Amino acid sequence: MRESLKLLKYIKPEWKKVIIGFVFMLFFAFFSGISIGMIIPLMDNVFTPKAQVETYQEITMTQALGEFSQEVKTYIKEHRGQENWIEDTGKFMKDRGVYYLNNVPPLEILKFVVIAIIILFLLKNIFFYLNKLIFVIVENKVTMNLRNDLYRKFQSLSMSFFHKNPTGQVSARLFNDINVINSLTINVFAKIVRDILMVILYAGIAIYLSAGLFVYILIVIPPVVYLVTLLTRKLRKYSGRRQRKIADIYSIVQDTIPGIQIVKAFTMEDYEVRRFKKQNHKYYKYMNKLNSYNLMSIPLSDISGAIIASFVLWYGGSKILSPDTALTTGRFFAFLGAIFSMINPMKNIIKLYSDIQNASVAVKRVFDIFEIESDIKEAESPVLKDTFDNNILFENVKFHYNAGEEVLRGIDLEIKKGEVVAFIGPSGGGKTTLVDLLPRFYDPVSGRILLDGIDLKNIPIKKLREMLGIVTQEVILFNDSVYNNIAYGLEGVPEERVIEACKAANAFDFIQKLPKGFDSQIGERGCNLSGGQKQRIAIARAILKNPPILIFDEATSSLDTESESLVQQAINNLIKNRTALVIAHRLSTITNADKIVVIEDGSIIELGTHFELYSEGTRYKQLYDLQFKQNNDQSGTQTDY
Repeated sequence: MRESLKLLKYIKPEWKKVIIGFVFMLFFAFFSGISIGMIIPLMDNVFTPKAQVETYQEITMTQALGEFSQEVKTYIKEHRGQENWIEDTGKFMKDRGVYYLNNVPPLEILKFVVIAIIILFLLKNIFFYLNKLIFVIVENKVTMNLRNDLYRKFQSLSMSFFHKNPTGQVSARLFNDINVINSLTINVFAKIVRDILMVILYAGIAIYLSAGLFVYILIVIPPVVYLVTLLTRKLRKYSGRRQRKIADIYSIVQDTIPGIQIVKAFTMEDYEVRRFKKQNHKYYKYMNKLNSYNLMSIPLSDISGAIIASFVLWYGGSKILSPDTALTTGRFFAFLGAIFSMINPMKNIIKLYSDIQNASVAVKRVFDIFEIESDIKEAESPVLKDTFDNNILFENVKFHYNAGEEVLRGIDLEIKKGEVVAFIGPSGGGKTTLVDLLPRFYDPVSGRILLDGIDLKNIPIKKLREMLGIVTQEVILFNDSVYNNIAYGLEGVPEERVIEACKAANAFDFIQKLPKGFDSQIGERGCNLSGGQKQRIAIARAILKNPPILIFDEATSSLDTESESLVQQAINNLIKNRTALVIAHRLSTITNADKIVVIEDGSIIELGTHFELYSEGTRYKQLYDLQFKQNNDQSGTQTDY
């Protein structure tokens, strides 16, 4: 319940609608109560022998109401302000009401009761509908805003969060948990308030009719409360486990569907089905446990209601059968009506409390995300810099993802403006991690990175990243048009600039041949395009952004020879007059680099130009000769470098 109160932050802006909804709910409760409170004395007069009155004269119900209201007005006017005038007015209204009812024929009263029931239930259900409609609108608004804020929070978190939390876990919170919370917001709280009011209302009527009989039935309440407490503990326990298991299922789907080509290529369909079935079976078991406890609330409330009804029938029936009882048959059946009217709201309260316990787990999972602070933080007094003028300097930079497992070990490196710097070395050596520090996807554990003498931590993150263009081996494209993917992040860019960028990236010709040209949908992750086409679109996007610093992370390593040639030409067009950091797989593509940095085991072991490193017979020469020999073995020819 405590976690659920955090939702009040999102309910507060809708307070006007909430108040209107509660007003409609009060009207609903009022007409529900009056349908019993008003009909009780009327039914007594219909089915109970009339008391003798001094003067008996049959009058219609309309006449009785008119004369009664006139007498009440006159009495109030004459006695207002006197001692105990309110209490005396109540007694007067009761006495005169009984008098007039005794003068109305039972059939006339019955006709009035029938009409009153229709009108009252019509009004009651109109207000019920309005109450539900307003609360549903507020509920949907609350969950929409909550989902928006959660998505915004995900966008603000650093890469380390996504490094530790798979996509499926993130998606489960954004969709499944929010959907669970949707059942908890204002509508549920309103239902509980409404049902509590209904219980109080009907309890008040029952106490008025027979306080002794009502006290007698309270014997069964403590055991019911104890059983509900045990039940909610179990619900909370299995709700938490259910949320974790559905997140595991999300993770499998997020892994396998985008990578379905690899799954099929390695004939792993059966394996993935088994993996999915295993997690789905765990979810199935927890759902069975949760539902078994959830459904238990229904028989629990029914049994409680049956026990209460039995007590009332036994005790009340014995009172009626007693010759000296003051409890009339009409009052007893009205008491029964009030008690049975209490049972349904009480059942709802038990059920809604169970729902709150289920949803509070989802609320905790969502609001736990809001409490996470990003590792990458803006400086309190940032330096407003948006140009690159001199150099980038790495000073004794160290980094690790997990404590005790160093990925970078004391990196010292200078990259001057206009230089093309290539990074090579074995996989896992730290090349990608090194360049990921530049856009501050991560921050160094120790040491610092300077841009024109300014620590990157002191430059606004948005300004820093606007100076960078990144093209990776795994191109990230969105399920949108070709045009929108190229112009991503740039609003109102002229079409002529987009076309120029595509021509420079060797992408214009193939785009023109697509079914709808620039308006063609590329599919999820660019599935409608080849690897080379995706790379050239990514390069066109970088050219259009026109950043002073470029990062290429093995941008040509997975392409065929023809595509590589086109992409490499596009890269050459892009890096003209720019600073470029290139992580290279094929060493033949970086022989003209201004600097080549050889990284192994998180350290720089060699630094120089191609000719300097190759002539010294170093580690670079070994790697180059090995790759050169492999290329000759595959092609059967020898090529000069």
